[in-house]
Amino acid sequence: MESPVVALDRAPTITFEREPQTDRRNQFVLSYKVEDDYGVKDAEAALSLAPSALALQREGARPLAELPAIPLTMSQARTRSGSGQTSRDFAEHPFAGLQVAVKLRAVDDAGNEGFSETVYGRLPQRTFSKPIPRALVEQRQILALDANAAPRVARALEALTTAPDRFGMEPPVYLGLRTAYFRLVRARDDAAMLPALRAQCAERAPRFTPEHERAALLNLLAELLPLPAPAPGEHRP
Repeated sequence: MESPVVALDRAPTITFEREPQTDRRNQFVLSYKVEDDYGVKDAEAALSLAPSALALQREGARPLAELPAIPLTMSQARTRSGSGQTSRDFAEHPFAGLQVAVKLRAVDDAGNEGFSETVYGRLPQRTFSKPIPRALVEQRQILALDANAAPRVARALEALTTAPDRFGMEPPVYLGLRTAYFRLVRARDDAAMLPALRAQCAERAPRFTPEHERAALLNLLAELLPLPAPAPGEHRP
């Protein structure tokens, strides 16, 4: 009696259909194709800083930000063969504008894994026309790449406030920059620096009107280094 023939469960395959793109909404877009004899269960994209971005770090750098893995959507559950596209908003991320390495991974029900080749793409970033917002985003990126750069970033924040009239700096902006400076120089550990990386803006479009740009800058400053909670019994207007 002949033994039954058992079909081998091969590892899934996942490949890029095109290089990472930036769409009209300023989102990072991945396009890919998956194949598996019994169907792909899960897929994700792993991101890391590309060599060109790592070259910006000094020896012994301590990054304050990470690149999250991106779960990939598929046309249907247990896809045997099909194409997919996933987009993610990175405009608020401290590494926005940097080149990243992207590697795709697909997993089937048996736990077999398949990987794509590594490709490179640039994370989308917001575009500011005025020098102060551009400088703040640049300093935020420097700090995100290396916590050891905190003194250098603090000096840059201080320099921005030496001639507020020259930059047409409004009082709330000036006070926000000074607050950011003092809170950064007083930080005693990495956790105290992390709030400096937050830059949430009400408008997420890649370009702003002057009114939106001003609002975005004020929001950035408000969250750059937030004030601590008031002490018990302390009154804060």
